[in-house]
Amino acid sequence: MLTVLVILSTNGLTCTSRQHVCTEYPNEYYRPPAAQTRIQDYSNGGYGADPAPPPTSAPAKKPDFWLLAFPNGTIVLAVAYWTDHDTLHYVTRTKEQKQIPILAIDRDLTDQLNQERGLEFRIPK
Repeated sequence: MLTVLVILSTNGLTCTSRQHVCTEYPNEYYRPPAAQTRIQDYSNGGYGADPAPPPTSAPAKKPDFWLLAFPNGTIVLAVAYWTDHDTLHYVTRTKEQKQIPILAIDRDLTDQLNQERGLEFRIPK
């Protein structure tokens, strides 16, 4: 008795097997789906992930630093700040924590510099 196994595959080929010998024949009835063109940006990782849809509106600007002005003309960059009573605490770009009396900054120039950048600098008066 001779057994012949015919397998139709999804890649468009028909495989006939007889005693573990396989020969491929093109399936003349198979039509692959039409290719869909799509541009994928892999510059930020995300391999295989669908791209994020474009934002419908511009997101609110998240501050990455504030400018602190001192009466002597020095301007310091702060990546974070907070107040504790009459003391202003801030963190520099090099991750140093510093503190000064609130009265030691040039309040008007500090407000102006940050407003020009679209940021609000809030500390108690």
